[in-house]
Amino acid sequence: MIVNHPVRSGQKIYAAGSDLVILSSVSTGAEVLADGCIHVYGCLHGAAFAGVDGDQKARIFVKSLDAERVAIAGLYVNGLEFSEEWIGQPAQILLADGYLRMERIAR
Repeated sequence: MIVNHPVRSGQKIYAAGSDLVILSSVSTGAEVLADGCIHVYGCLHGAAFAGVDGDQKARIFVKSLDAERVAIAGLYVNGLEFSEEWIGQPAQILLADGYLRMERIAR
């Protein structure tokens, strides 16, 4: 599923059975969910939940990370737990050895 517009506060977008691609930003108070991976080509301020159907190989890719919360296959991390070094950075979030892990991606 491809979304061509910003996802505003209070909106919730769910891509059942597929990946979700956001070609803009996700505002604080918005939620994006997908059974597959999530790609955000703007800033992620809201919440992103990938692998909603239990897919532990799902990932979240963001151009600029500043999320309220992220989750993969039900394992959550609150945005307040992010190290300052990750804020505003391009990143991918994946599940590895039972933990959510962040990795840098090229700008």
